[in-house]
Amino acid sequence: MNRTLLWKLDHGNSSYDRTIMLQQIRESFNDWTKYTDLRFREVIGTETADFNLTFVFGEHGDGAPFDDTKSGQLGHAFFPWQRNRGEIHFHATENWTDK
Repeated sequence: MNRTLLWKLDHGNSSYDRTIMLQQIRESFNDWTKYTDLRFREVIGTETADFNLTFVFGEHGDGAPFDDTKSGQLGHAFFPWQRNRGEIHFHATENWTDK
């Protein structure tokens, strides 16, 4: 069984600082590795990821649209086998912060 999961960030629609965001994502995955047998590796370019982290808003093609207000709905996710790859969608219109 493969225990290294490949991930990719699409920061495109977010106003949150990409450098801070990547640092926080990496720290979160490092926490997971402390307590599980899982490992995480960021991919870049055209390399295929096991799951994608994406900032989206409104209707974004998955049948679960976000409203365009700051509603408190921060995100949702899909298992890899649901759409041929894993997806984690964050609501881009929310105020994301490191505080």
